[in-house]
Amino acid sequence: MESIFETLSKYTVLSSAYKTHLKNVLMEEFFQKGERIMKPERMANRAYFVKKGSVIAYYYENDQKYLSWYWRENDFIF
Repeated sequence: MESIFETLSKYTVLSSAYKTHLKNVLMEEFFQKGERIMKPERMANRAYFVKKGSVIAYYYENDQKYLSWYWRENDFIF
């Protein structure tokens, strides 16, 4: 949880009360390499923070796979 606080602190001041609130509402999830976390036909209803590793977004067009976005550690995905 500390890595998300460090990243957010680069943009705003986080009070201890707000950190406590975030700890109560945020949920940590783990994904395996290659596991899909979002589907293109679904509306995204979550935001993600990349704690470790990387995430790619891609799409297919005419049977060709195209990379559309790349996130690294300490990036937010909305």
